[in-house]
Amino acid sequence: MSSAISQRTRGLAEEIRSGGIRRAVPLIDTILIARGKIQVRIDRTALSSELGLPYTTLAPSLLSISAPFTRRRRGTETKIVAGDPVPDPDPTLLRALHSAHIWAAAMRRGASLKEIATDAGVTDRYAARIIPLACLAPRLQQAIVEGTQPATVTLERLIRRKLPLDWDAQALTINA
Repeated sequence: MSSAISQRTRGLAEEIRSGGIRRAVPLIDTILIARGKIQVRIDRTALSSELGLPYTTLAPSLLSISAPFTRRRRGTETKIVAGDPVPDPDPTLLRALHSAHIWAAAMRRGASLKEIATDAGVTDRYAARIIPLACLAPRLQQAIVEGTQPATVTLERLIRRKLPLDWDAQALTINA
């Protein structure tokens, strides 16, 4: 009997994975979000019906899932990152990093900030805030390209802080 229950449970989990949130919603009783923690409580009746089990056979301790999370801001959007995040490159951050390298190379060739900004169709001020990204630590740049950077590493955060040139000090500044 426990083999059949395990099989039904695995089947339900696979349906949720493939069907996404729409498949999971009928099973959720409540979602509680507190500072740095999210808790999902499963509706005992809905789950017992889904698995074809008596209501009383489901242990209450298995009906609550808790996980720490961090918030990741992208402009006006806020994303909750819980568990092991799937690599998710930030297109805005990637574009800015790419531009930073192109513009820094142009400056090394003697182009003025005004010329670079005009050619790119941006303001001098914007270009001046983006170019320092070319001096980020290689490990951080690689993480940005792969989409594995810490949730705190956003374009807004990088351009608002005066980042030191020392790569070890950058990590401390970014994570502070």
